[in-house]
Amino acid sequence: FIVLTNQNQWEDKNKQFFINEVFGNRFSELNWNIFANLLQIEFIKSTKQEFNDLKRPLSMNEIDNLHQQYFERSNNATLDKFENFWKFYGPCMHTIIFRIPKIWNENLIAGFISREQANKLLTGKPCGTFLVRFQKTNPGSFSIVCVAIEKIKHKLHPHEDFLKILKTTKEYKSLLTIESNGSTKETKKETAFGSFLPKDNNFDSGSDYD
Repeated sequence: FIVLTNQNQWEDKNKQFFINEVFGNRFSELNWNIFANLLQIEFIKSTKQEFNDLKRPLSMNEIDNLHQQYFERSNNATLDKFENFWKFYGPCMHTIIFRIPKIWNENLIAGFISREQANKLLTGKPCGTFLVRFQKTNPGSFSIVCVAIEKIKHKLHPHEDFLKILKTTKEYKSLLTIESNGSTKETKKETAFGSFLPKDNNFDSGSDYD
């Protein structure tokens, strides 16, 4: 049982809980495949999904990206690399659990895909097509990646603001989502996010970092 206080304390307590559950007191490293399976199990438990009725587990593509970005595609996951991994993953999990649980389970967030994967998915799509992913250098915040004229734009937004920005930014027209089989689907922004979009239009415009 974990007592929730502020975000940093939540991340620290859950990191220690994860280490105890996955590595235990006996291991300083685990075979990657075992670690990936345990990561998925803990993710499903943390997001309160039912194992017989999964809504939005981590995709194989997301797990593969985390493997590449934080574990250098090593055959083993070490505690040292896990520490660096959690600096990104912990804040993202806090955002999913406490800020966007329903949005996550509706599969509206591309999540842990890389910048390069986002660009590849959006290449050739109509202007205004966009997706939402976690931004690596600002853990827990979102990058809205959108097809613009002659380029793909990446814009950083705190999780507190991104729904307001989605509603009021006209260039964001159709959401690209990734289905469980790896295919993609485009849905009008208003249809995809529906009642999640706020009524209040006052917001911070976010930061361009392209």
